[in-house]
Amino acid sequence: MAWGGNIMAMRWGKLYKGTPAELVLEDAVAELGVPYRTQFPGYLYGFRFFPDFVLPTLGVVIEVDDASHTRAAKRIADLERSEYLEDEKGWKVVRCTNEEALERPREIVREMLASVGMWPLPTSRPKLKDALPKTKKCPRKVKREAKSADRQRRRKGDTK
Repeated sequence: MAWGGNIMAMRWGKLYKGTPAELVLEDAVAELGVPYRTQFPGYLYGFRFFPDFVLPTLGVVIEVDDASHTRAAKRIADLERSEYLEDEKGWKVVRCTNEEALERPREIVREMLASVGMWPLPTSRPKLKDALPKTKKCPRKVKREAKSADRQRRRKGDTK
């Protein structure tokens, strides 16, 4: 089963088709010839959002921002999210606007990669399986499983 067996993630993958800017940028990202993921399921890797593009062998997250990202509250949220991905998870986060993605997708991808030192593409890159973070269980699921195991021990009379 894809996406770690998570029903909601599979539904999201079927329902979310991407914005026109994301679709155009995806062609430019695909032309790089490096593995990439779109709408990457971050919850499997310890964060709560779906980045627009992830290039795991380069360690880069690409976000495509629409006009709503110019509002102060959204900019602050984007900054916090980028800092979290960079500082806690080790990704390099780059952003472009919808307009940039639609007008000159190939150039903007190269510019974004150059801004984090990944253009020209490095010749030595890790394998995809080594570049993807190890999956983690959702903290709530871990807590539920611990409670369930505790209840089962109590039913059996085990008092550990």
